Amino acid sequence: STSTTESIENIVHNKDDNASLLTTTHSQKWLGTTVTIINRSEVLGRPLAALLALQGATVYSVDEHSILVFLGGCGSAPRMRKCPSTTTLADCVAASSIVVTGVPSPDFCLPSEWIQDQATIVNVSEYPNVNPSTLPPHAQYVPLVGKVTVAALEENLIRLHHQQQQQQTQSSYREQQEIETRVV
Repeated sequence: STSTTESIENIVHNKDDNASLLTTTHSQKWLGTTVTIINRSEVLGRPLAALLALQGATVYSVDEHSILVFLGGCGSAPRMRKCPSTTTLADCVAASSIVVTGVPSPDFCLPSEWIQDQATIVNVSEYPNVNPSTLPPHAQYVPLVGKVTVAALEENLIRLHHQQQQQQTQSSYREQQEIETRVV
């Protein structure tokens, strides 16, 4: 629906101040928000968790082996820690006002009874990870985010490339300084 699409666009592009969520750093726009991301991929899940935590959110990052929590706070870099083995996916989803699903399997379906009544659920998988007919009545569901996902992935790729170049340049500079120090 239009309102759901506009909600996601506001989330992704932060239209309130026309600043992109993905390029704004160390603000607290997501402070007090709990998000669960199901599928901790290196392409989308882990970077999204870190970006949201950087914005102040508490983010549960779930994969088939473990649950990590990314904790944002007060303009500092997000902290990540492993949750106790007693923490379940149901616990994370029940605590979250936003749930992002990205499980690349037609067999996975998030149980609707775990989802908060007012939650926003965003599916980034090619498969429907949620049965929309069983969602709580006031939940917002975004079944596909193709163009937004592609844009976020491209931005992550560009950012990672620039970061790698900076690290290589700094490393080369330090190596050159060490060589010059040894020669003198």
